[in-house]
Amino acid sequence: MEQAISTLKDYRNKKFSFTALIVVGIICIAFFVLAYLHDPKENWGVLSLLPTLLVLAVAIYSKKPFESLLAGVFAGLIMAHKTDLIGPFSDSISEVMANGTIVWIILVCGLLGGLIELLELSGCIGSFSKWLHGRINTKKQALVTTFLIGVVVFIDDYLNCLAVSTSVKKMTDIYNVSREKLAYIIDSTAAPMCVLVPISTWAVFFSGLLEENGLAKAGEGLSVYISAIPYMFYAWFAMLTVFLVCIGVIGDFGPMKKAEKRAKAGQPVPDDFVDQQLGLDTKKELSKGLGLLNFFIPMILLIGATVFYDIDLLRGVILTLIVTVALYHVQGLMTFDEQIQGIFAGFKVMFYPLSTVVAGFLLK
Repeated sequence: MEQAISTLKDYRNKKFSFTALIVVGIICIAFFVLAYLHDPKENWGVLSLLPTLLVLAVAIYSKKPFESLLAGVFAGLIMAHKTDLIGPFSDSISEVMANGTIVWIILVCGLLGGLIELLELSGCIGSFSKWLHGRINTKKQALVTTFLIGVVVFIDDYLNCLAVSTSVKKMTDIYNVSREKLAYIIDSTAAPMCVLVPISTWAVFFSGLLEENGLAKAGEGLSVYISAIPYMFYAWFAMLTVFLVCIGVIGDFGPMKKAEKRAKAGQPVPDDFVDQQLGLDTKKELSKGLGLLNFFIPMILLIGATVFYDIDLLRGVILTLIVTVALYHVQGLMTFDEQIQGIFAGFKVMFYPLSTVVAGFLLK
């Protein structure tokens, strides 16, 4: 019976792939025809939205962000350059990878991934999860705790998403919270919180934009930003909505309701979820006190160092990694070689989401 089901799935996958290939071919032909019929002397006008609309359509159909953005990139290249695609694509990649913002994002997210991997492999995250589980008794408490941790980690939204998700997912799995709902709570807390707290990478970035574009005098960008915080309605509304979801005032509906039904049946992770194996299996069992100490020291240092370096998360995570590697090595938790492998493994896990960011800049 299982073999028959497996064979049926393989047949459906092959049929899906063949259908997708035909659709891609038709779309490519359509864009080529559009490009050749277009008068180079005229602007594209509203037709310039087609690559973005293609991204949305492919994303909804395939649920694959990187591939969807890449489809939009090539559609735009066809419209702009017809059959001459390789040269412009290569030039675009070079330009994007030379962008200071992209370099910063890649380094920050990759190194944060490495730091979190060290926390996990050393057993410190496991100690923190057990400590949380000993103080939480209900699903509602688990959700509210996730929200509150997201409120506390307000320095950067990337840091927030990575740190909070890694810290609480084992605890929320115990109370059958779907990973979809966990992702919503974390993501919709992270960015709004960074927007509303002026001591964050978001506030520093936008303060600089305000000064560069003449909307604030030199040195007054942050004060202008702070004066606008009461009017940042989306961030306030998002935070309120997440809290109401956590305490159960706003119920589940649509795909979220389906995900929660699956989780209540004992499966918090999606059907197609694949846990990424990081190449190392050196997770250790630590005493509760030592485990918590080795978890909180890097996390507190990361926030403190980021603030010390004028809200520069890159400098903060570099200093934190140096101290953490030394701390774990001195205690004998992990060898220096194991920690280097762990940092690279964490960087590798971040590769796909970072590729998605790069593809977004390519589309732009």
